[in-house]
This record gives sequence, structure tokens and C-alpha cells, in this order.
Amino acid sequence: MQPVDPNGPHAAAAATHAHPPVPAGYASPQPPYPAGAGHAAPAPPPAPVTPEPEDERRRVEAKRRRDRPKIGTYAYKIRTAHDVIVRGKLRAASAEQAAMIVNQPGGEILKLRRQSDVLHMEIGPRRIKGAELVIFTRQLAAFVRSGIPMIEALGSIGGENASRQLQDTLREVSLDLAEGMPLSRAISQHPTVFPNWYADLVRAGETTGKLDTVLESAARYLQRQEEAKKKVRSALIYPAVIAVMAVVTVAVLLVYVLPKFVTFFEEFDAQLPAITRALLTTSKFISDNLLWIALGFAIVVLVAIVLVRTPPGRYAWDWLKIKVPLLGIVIRYSIVERFCATLATMVSAGVPLVTTFTVVIDGARNKVFERSLTRVRESMMIGQGMSGPIAATGLFPPIVPQMVKVGEDTGTLDEQLRMAQEFFGEELDYRLQKFTAIFEPMMIIFMGVIVGFVALAIVSAMYGIFQQVKLK
Repeated sequence: MQPVDPNGPHAAAAATHAHPPVPAGYASPQPPYPAGAGHAAPAPPPAPVTPEPEDERRRVEAKRRRDRPKIGTYAYKIRTAHDVIVRGKLRAASAEQAAMIVNQPGGEILKLRRQSDVLHMEIGPRRIKGAELVIFTRQLAAFVRSGIPMIEALGSIGGENASRQLQDTLREVSLDLAEGMPLSRAISQHPTVFPNWYADLVRAGETTGKLDTVLESAARYLQRQEEAKKKVRSALIYPAVIAVMAVVTVAVLLVYVLPKFVTFFEEFDAQLPAITRALLTTSKFISDNLLWIALGFAIVVLVAIVLVRTPPGRYAWDWLKIKVPLLGIVIRYSIVERFCATLATMVSAGVPLVTTFTVVIDGARNKVFERSLTRVRESMMIGQGMSGPIAATGLFPPIVPQMVKVGEDTGTLDEQLRMAQEFFGEELDYRLQKFTAIFEPMMIIFMGVIVGFVALAIVSAMYGIFQQVKLK
């Protein structure tokens, strides 16, 4: 065979049949020749690169957070450019970060010292108030809508006006963001500050590109939660005060008042009526065993608290709360109103229903409702819709599945849920007023019966003594 002249007329044809150049980093394609004489065995294909396991990623992130300098309190003393001495304290992750914060152009740092962590030790998990979380969420939504970088936004929100718990949390979140962690994952590292559903909601906003809208919806949801809690708390304060006063009144009568009459009655050696003897015997037993009674009551309360912390005990307690007369209907309507408000807010914000129901289940704060709503979510995922599974729970008034059905059929689910939320909000106010109106006279009657019983026992005994003295 004659060699092809590189400058000849057949050079172009030969070039078209040649293999194209192989880019760097790729293996050359192996010809499908069997290994044998004149042919080398084909090289084995490169091993596929497996992604980093989730557990390994979490372990690396946890180690990085452990190795990160702990946020502490630094006392500083600086001289400004105008020769003014300024003293103060700040929270920072390191002395270098504290120096960058307090340093001013033309100024001088005279003293910067980390204070003892014992003075600022946190007892229990780090938490913030619900109202502060509402304000933080609204501010973060405004910063995101304005296009301000997230780390800068968190630094502005966690300024001097924020609580120390929120400042420390936002600094740690900012450090995670600087290391490339998404906001949702950085927030999920602080479950005692942000609710479990908060990170899921932020993740949905990051996925859909509507983070500002989702945060605004979350702020409205948190605001409604705070308003509902204040409404129920304020409505129950007066009945609780009356109940406490009733118990204190009975305790004072039995422990301090009645024992004074025992000595008086013994001086006359009078034959006391049966009602008086029973009352004085009860009073003497309580007075003599007050410490043991208090200890037994404390043990019962402690055992009840321990049992409520177990899953079966918590479920039984939550079931009892929604079944107790008068107060149970108030608690049920409060949960239903919060359910409608949460679902309407999330649906209008475009949050996926799976994430929405995660928020709804977490916001129920009642194990009976949580278990039923979990079954509703499972039924929805297999295509059974929402209205039917909600009606099957038996926990919601009939109007809720009816309005959900109308919303599903007409595509106005958020509007129907908003109407249901307004209806049950008004119904909750009515139920609270009704509960207060009924509970107050019940406590007054209870106190009247107790005081009347004690007065009758004493007066009847006094009358008997006077009759005996008169006969003598």
C-alpha cells in the first residue's frame, strides 16, 4: 500500500475518516477488537464518581460548626477620630471580628477583651419570642425583595435592637452562608429558634424563586398565630384568676380559720352537729398532714408531666383537651381557624401542597389533629383530593370540607379557605365569650357553696353551744 502524501489530493479525504481529537480529561474510545495477537487488551472504564453521601455531608458540616470559634461577648474601649472615648460591649465570633466591627477610620482601639462565658452562659436551648420571629421574617422578606445580599441583610437585622439570642443565631447562619450553605439548610441547624416547618418553607421559596413572597406569607401566618394565642390567653386569664382565688379561699378556711374554732368548741365540751364534726375532722387532717399532702400533690403533678411527655400520654392529653366540656370546643375551633389561615396563606403564596401540609401539621400543636392531618396528606398524595379525607377525620365541622370541595372544583381554594378562616375566627370569639360567661358564675357558685357550707357548720355549732349554755 502506498503512503498518503500529506500534501497530496487524498490528504483531505483521509482527514475526514480520522478520529477527532479527544478533549483533555476524557478517555479515548476503545476499538471493539478482541484482545489477541497484535491488539492490546482494552483499558477498563473509569470508576463512576459517586456523590458525597448525605450522612457524610452532615458529619462534615457538624465538625465544621464544632471547630468554628464560639460567639462570645467582648468589652471594648476605643478612641474615635474626634478624640472621644467610647466604651461598650458586643457579640462576635472572634477578637478579629470584634475589632473589625468597632474599628473606625481615624480611631484607635484602646482595649478589646473577651468576657467570661460563665456570665453569659445560656441555660437551656436558645429561643426567641414569637413576636421577634414575626418581625425578623418581615424584615428578611423586605431585604430579599430589595435585592440586598443575604449575609448583609442578616447583619442588618441582627443589629443592636435584636435580642442576644437572635444576634448569635444570625451570626452563625451568616457564617454557614459564607461557607456556601443554602439559607434553608443554615436555618435548619437551629430548630429551637426557627420552627421545623420554617426551613421547609424557605427551601420551597428557594426552589420556586419566590422567597420574598413565601417569607411574607410566613410572617402573616406567624402574626395570626401570635394574635390567636393572645386572644385565647386574655380570655382565659379572668377565669383562671377566679379559680385560683376559689382554691386559696378554701385552703385558708380549712387550714387557718377552722382550727381556731376547734379550741373554742373544746372549751365548752359541746356536742357538735355531724356537719361540723366532719368539717373540723377534715380541717384537722389537712393541717396535720399539709406537708405530706403537698408532697403527694407535687409527685402526682411530676408523674403527670412525665407521662404527658411520652407519645401515648401526649396523645391522650391532647384528646382530653378537645373533649372536655366548654373548653374543648374552644380549643377545637382555635385549631380549625389556624388550619384554614395557614392553608390559605401557603396556597396563595404558591407553596407546594406537600410542604404546605408539613407546615399545617406542625402548626396544629395537637397530636390528635397531627395524626389525622398526616393521613389526609397521605390520601392526597395518592390522588384522593383534600375535602374527602378532611371530612373522614371527624375533627372538622362540616363547613370546612364543604368549602374545601368548592375551592377544589372552582380553583379558588385560597379564597374559600380565607372565608372559612374569617368565619371560624368570629366563631372562636363567640365561643370564648360564651366560655367566660359560663365559667365565671360557675366559679362564683362553687365559692358560694364552699363558704356557705363552712358558715352553716360553724353557725349550727354555735347555736348548739348557746342552747346548751342556756339550758344550764
